[in-house]
Amino acid sequence: MFAGEVKKAQGISCTDKFGKTHAYVAVKKQSDICPKCYPESGDAVQKCARPCYNVLCNKCGYFGHRAGACMQAQHATTNAKIQH
Repeated sequence: MFAGEVKKAQGISCTDKFGKTHAYVAVKKQSDICPKCYPESGDAVQKCARPCYNVLCNKCGYFGHRAGACMQAQHATTNAKIQH
């Protein structure tokens, strides 16, 4: 379990319900996922060949993964503990 942000560069992975392995990302801003795909302001000029995964987890409030793959111990904004 993680208590804060997890960046793609950390090399953490997770497996989805279909058995596929993906990078585990948990960040507060979409631009922290990938500034090319999700710039701080304006539209993306040149996205990655396969746009980076930007879903907002409804369990922890971080961008980059779904609730089913959530490995966060605390909510992004409230710091409340999350029950898994």
